[in-house]
Amino acid sequence: MNLAKLALDHSRITIIAMAMIVTLGVSIYLSYPSAEDPTIQIRSASVTASFPGMSTERVEDLIAIPLEAAMREIAELDEITSVSKAGSVRLNLTIRDEISDLKPVFQDIRNKVQDVKEKLPEGTRGPNVNDEEGLTAIATIALWSDGFSMSEMQEVARDTRDLLYALKGVRKIDILGAQEERVYLEFVPAKLAEFGVPPQEIFGA
Repeated sequence: MNLAKLALDHSRITIIAMAMIVTLGVSIYLSYPSAEDPTIQIRSASVTASFPGMSTERVEDLIAIPLEAAMREIAELDEITSVSKAGSVRLNLTIRDEISDLKPVFQDIRNKVQDVKEKLPEGTRGPNVNDEEGLTAIATIALWSDGFSMSEMQEVARDTRDLLYALKGVRKIDILGAQEERVYLEFVPAKLAEFGVPPQEIFGA
């Protein structure tokens, strides 16, 4: 069958069909949901644990395998992989695509980790759950000023952070570069001896 000849012989039907296809395509294009910055769900989490000095084989047998067994009890997980090395292990977890609400799954992971924690060798550090692997920094805001102390600038940074948390979609804000407060004491040994105060008592206070 020659499709070209058939289309030419029935030109009116061909034109109507083409017009319907174009109209349908335009309507679908205009109604298709879109966003300038679409939300992308990261369906992954990780579980890490460590035992300094333990061999890779013992880490696999005593830590990795119990953790993997506990994670397999979560039906929403699609893939579980682990990487064991001397002194530490990391489990990479992937959630099934059909799961839309991820928060209950992350909570199930934490609950399972807490349940298996008691069965791990004494001295194991963790296990720790990280469900924020998909978070990415979308903006970096720098604050600087002349004539203000670091503590005053840190206070302004905290106030700015509180204001930014009021914006929809902001989940986490980290303050970088803040310096811990310190107290410097200077004393004269002769004065301490005069008052009968030993230096150890000042250091203890």
